Amino acid sequence: MGTLTEQLMEEIEVQRFFPQNLAALLEFPETKMKYFGISTFKIREQDKEDQEKIVNHDFYLAAVLDNLFLYETHQKELNFRKSKNRWIFAEGIEYDALANRKYYDQLHGYSPLLVLRIHNWRQPVVNHFQFAELLRYADHEEFRKRGIAAAVLDSVSSALVNAYATRFVYVNYGWCSWPKKSQVIPACFSSDSFRESVMDCFVPHERTSFRETFLQDRNGFFRMTNPALHEQEYTVAMKKREEWRQYLDAEK
Repeated sequence: MGTLTEQLMEEIEVQRFFPQNLAALLEFPETKMKYFGISTFKIREQDKEDQEKIVNHDFYLAAVLDNLFLYETHQKELNFRKSKNRWIFAEGIEYDALANRKYYDQLHGYSPLLVLRIHNWRQPVVNHFQFAELLRYADHEEFRKRGIAAAVLDSVSSALVNAYATRFVYVNYGWCSWPKKSQVIPACFSSDSFRESVMDCFVPHERTSFRETFLQDRNGFFRMTNPALHEQEYTVAMKKREEWRQYLDAEK
């Protein structure tokens, strides 16, 4: 139950979620790029009067490039549907559906360079974005190893804390494969106090344990939007990681 509100975002609002130097990193002129975003908001009514209402808030964000420019200068197209990654392939289908139907006027004639999806999970109406998941990061293989992933984590964290006072950004992606410069906090090596703080973001009657939520069939990581607190928790996590490594070495 509840009313679903879908709103087209202002381009300047969307652009805040992307690195300021994205055009330079991709080596395309900024004048040939633009930004598109959809904000979807829903308040879920509860069956019991004593239960808090829950907000579901999602962002679909895309940096796109003019097709005519791409064809004239590079004689090619950029299409997520050519990706071998099933999640990125699925984003290609979704993008084409948006561009050819509902948001034809905004997206037709443009190719997706980078698509982000952000979700807030099950949080109360007040402070409904203390926690955020960077649910999808869809890119093209040819633009990797340019520092874009690390820059996106920075820009997403900055945009969320400035707009919603977000405290935690979660990414369900192998932390060992993420760029080391991000110094992310692996969920598996996070401290007990950190885990309690994360779970406090969610409404009590829908909480599960941190282990069940973040450690079963997941290998993700966190970024805290407060730099000092992040550095503190990152140091603790790396210490726990080293202790675990030493334990494994001793067992050999």
